[in-house]
Amino acid sequence: MRRAATDSWRGTTMCQFGYVDCGTFDQWPTWEGGSDGRGVMSVIDEPSGAIAYVIDPALRRRGYGTDMILTLLKVPEVEHVVLFAAGIEPENIASVRCP
Repeated sequence: MRRAATDSWRGTTMCQFGYVDCGTFDQWPTWEGGSDGRGVMSVIDEPSGAIAYVIDPALRRRGYGTDMILTLLKVPEVEHVVLFAAGIEPENIASVRCP
């Protein structure tokens, strides 16, 4: 599922401000990466989703990322998902705090 995120609630011109994607799977592999990693370590047998999103750099720090994730969680295509995963850069404090 891929969607462009647009700002239609402001009642004026629509502007695209980001992108969100969530691939869904019937299970989630856990793995140990890195140069000395052992690869897949186990599998969690739960419907899972891998979230990816990006915000226009000129429009960051306005709550768009949080809104995108919270809206994504309400989309019927991911209602069955019980485990979501997203890689987050440690310096991205807002994303680390996202519910």
